[in-house]
Formats: sequence, structure tokens, C-alpha cells
Amino acid sequence: MMTEPKIAIRRFQGNEGDALFEAARESFAEISPWMSWLNENYTLEMARNWVQSRDTAWSNNESYDFAITDEDDRFLGVVGLNALDFISNRANLGYWVRTSCAGRGIVTLASRQLIDLAFSDEPPFEARLHRLEILVAVPNAKSHRVAKKLNAVHEGVLRARLWPDGHPQDAVMYSVLKTDAR
Repeated sequence: MMTEPKIAIRRFQGNEGDALFEAARESFAEISPWMSWLNENYTLEMARNWVQSRDTAWSNNESYDFAITDEDDRFLGVVGLNALDFISNRANLGYWVRTSCAGRGIVTLASRQLIDLAFSDEPPFEARLHRLEILVAVPNAKSHRVAKKLNAVHEGVLRARLWPDGHPQDAVMYSVLKTDAR
């Protein structure tokens, strides 16, 4: 029986651009097909700038991004909410983990922590969200497994919904509601 990893999610710290870059480059082959930001032109400066921009994105309610860390505070990946819509009380849930940590349930645990936080009364959420959506490219089997482990409901296939590599891909829409059993 596999032991559940000890992980945490926390806000990004200003000096984590190097760790983000290292994890992203390590995981290029596995995650670049699904994430347009990770391409051959991705640089350390881009990673640093993105980390530095997280506080502003948070303050502007544009996205809430969290570093996934282990018990030694080693950077493992990212989980976050974006496409926030407080009129409809929904957001998009996204996640990835570095390749050397894949297959251990880390993304599922981190996503569960974020789901609980997103539906809580804690700032910045203050019980404003009711629905989280997970969009997964049809061929992305690993991300489908995570959504299923989160007990997200498969709602259907959206045609040509994602363009991660500049070409349209169909995507499955999953959802988690605040009222769903978790």
C-alpha cells in the first residue's frame, strides 16, 4: 500500500522563479503538449516574471496560483484557479506536477486542498465560488485520471475548446460543485 505523500499548497514566494523554471524544464515532454506557455522559448526570466506577477494577479482577482511543496518545502508543481467569474460564482481549476513526482497522487491531493479552500469562507474566496471547472484535452489521459479521482462530474466534450499548441483540440469539461460530496 502506497503512503500518501505529505504536501502543502501555499502562495508563491517572490524567489521561486528558478524552482518553477527547473520543474517546468524537467517536465517539458510531459506537460508542454497541454500548456501553451511551456514551449521551446520558455526562459528563466519568464518564470521569474510570472512568479513576481502572482501577487498582482491575486489582488486583481485574475488568478489564485499556489506552489505545491513537499514536507521539505521543495517545489513540486502548481495548482491554481483562473478564469474567475464571481458573477456566475465559478472558476477554472488547473494543475501540474514535475515529472519526477508524477504518479504519486500529489496533484490530486493539492487539488483537493484547493477545492476545499475555494469553497471556504477564507479570503480571498469568502464563499463566493460555487462551481469549479476542469478542462482537459481529450488525449490527456493523466489529467483525466486526476479529474476522476477528484470525483469531478464529466459534463461533455467541447469541440475545438483548447489550443495548447496553436491547433484546436477537443476538451472534456468536468465540474465540481460546492454542494458535491467530497
